[in-house]
Amino acid sequence: MIVRQLEPDEWTLARAVRLDALREAPPGMFGSSFDLACRWSEQQWRQWMHGGVLFVAETTDGIAVGSVGGMIEDDLPVVVSMWVSPGHRGTGLSDRLLAAVVDWAITGRHHEIRLWALEDNDIARAFYRRNGFTNTGKRKRCIDWPDRFEIEMSRVLTISPPQLPDELVAAASADDTVRQVIDAELRLLDPAVRASPQASAMLLAPSFIEFGASGRRWDRDSIIAALAAEPPTTTAATQIRGQLLSPDLAHVTYIAERDGQKSLRSSLWRRTDDGWRMYFHRGTPVADKSLSGTTDCVDG
Repeated sequence: MIVRQLEPDEWTLARAVRLDALREAPPGMFGSSFDLACRWSEQQWRQWMHGGVLFVAETTDGIAVGSVGGMIEDDLPVVVSMWVSPGHRGTGLSDRLLAAVVDWAITGRHHEIRLWALEDNDIARAFYRRNGFTNTGKRKRCIDWPDRFEIEMSRVLTISPPQLPDELVAAASADDTVRQVIDAELRLLDPAVRASPQASAMLLAPSFIEFGASGRRWDRDSIIAALAAEPPTTTAATQIRGQLLSPDLAHVTYIAERDGQKSLRSSLWRRTDDGWRMYFHRGTPVADKSLSGTTDCVDG
């Protein structure tokens, strides 16, 4: 079994796999119908493939048994048209297809990917949760089934996490778990993540609290709003240390420098079903005679 991306001129294969999915799926599942798609012209199929990407899963004899698409909406990649033929469900093929479109989003340097799933489709929602997606809180009525709802799910993407020199990770354990927490901490310093309320929310616990360098107290909602509103700024992190306090609790410390201001940073992270989430952060200004004054640094 191989999973590959279709080329623009393979519209006939795209048509075949799409019709297979529409024929087998309940009405309204894909926002279209088999009868309508059967009447599409070549130009319509080419247009359907334009501006996005389509991956297919093929058997060794070239039979397409699954597909998934990706498209850009509001500057963010969205998973669409996930389908696996009944005879190949439960084989791990869905995971491979989803991984292909996630890799496509990462290659495009996106920090987040979204999708819509039927609210009452527990199997699909569990599948996406297992693959790192969580609810964003958005909900809408289905176009073809007004008495049913779809919920939006989102996943934060890790894009080439920084390879930190050993001297910067001064006291980090060799345990990969510590590295995971440090990578999550560094993602919160990424301007693209900070600018996206959905992306930053994926890394913060609902009960998150921060004491900023100015002494201000932030909760999760206020810090997310502040991060989204701040101008893009690079924050340098040095002397990063990580330590597991228990299997599900980690402590990270480092020195942050932004706009000429330095502060000592300390974060506590908890492991949840959806991954590591920061639940406490503190910033303390560093006394430095070469710097005048201090400013509050938003680090949530």
